[in-house]
Amino acid sequence: CFCLLVIDCMVFTAHGIHRGELGDRLGINLTLLLTAMAFKWVLSDALPSTPYLTDMEKYVIMTFAMLFLQGMCFWFVSDAYIYRCGTDDYSVGEEGQRQEKSIDWITGAVKLVNTTETVDFSCEAIHILDRVILLIEIVCFMAKNAWFAYEVWVNRRSAVTSQTHFEDLSKLEEYAMPDKLTHVGGREPEEKYYKDLKD
Repeated sequence: CFCLLVIDCMVFTAHGIHRGELGDRLGINLTLLLTAMAFKWVLSDALPSTPYLTDMEKYVIMTFAMLFLQGMCFWFVSDAYIYRCGTDDYSVGEEGQRQEKSIDWITGAVKLVNTTETVDFSCEAIHILDRVILLIEIVCFMAKNAWFAYEVWVNRRSAVTSQTHFEDLSKLEEYAMPDKLTHVGGREPEEKYYKDLKD
């Protein structure tokens, strides 16, 4: 649990990189994803094979989902930043004023942005969107760990051993024996065996 908790916390560090640097952000994201996958392989060797997902495996899958969604959000924010906020290049207009260049999303053509108010608003909105994504990640992180803590508390050993609602499955066809079991050589019948023990 502690290893995955560290991976989950390190997810937030990618937001410290500028939103236009998609390669650096995804570098952190993919490194953590590969680390979580390596942990999943170690976990599957350590846990017994079951036909259902254990709570620990669900926790790992939630980490995968969180990293996947974060990577997709990084791509969306970076794409919006490049095409909405323009490039770092400026050209000098007719009146000696700097004009910012931006890129058309469909054609990729560089165009001049005449009004900086729209650009500033767009960049501010993209920055707010990036922070909203960070806030959603924090909420998902807290909800996931609260769920896991609850599952650990409910399934602790003392609680499971005190449960009495187990059902008798002997009436099911899978557990029914076609014939009565009979003793087949090798050892004497049980009655004689226990009689010898008493003597």
